[in-house]
Amino acid sequence: MTTDSEFMGRWFAGVTKPQLAQYNARMSDARAYRGSPRWDREREAAQQEFHDSTETARALYNLAMADLEALGEVSEEMDFALTQFQVGEIFAVAAE
Repeated sequence: MTTDSEFMGRWFAGVTKPQLAQYNARMSDARAYRGSPRWDREREAAQQEFHDSTETARALYNLAMADLEALGEVSEEMDFALTQFQVGEIFAVAAE
């Protein structure tokens, strides 16, 4: 049986797949510079891009986790917000 916190972790991983793929591509491109200052700069830039591009998903995740902590479940309003965000992300990927 899946716990709510595990579900939320999978939700975040699912809605941020495109951003993670971009991060992994940038790190793959930077592999040739591993161990050099350029690699450090590339890694920091990729991490910042991932952080910035997942800001809304991360905020929703944190709000849902706060619901879990306070209520023992995700509120209906939060569930609606999570679903709306996820649908929006699906349409955004499909539009690309």
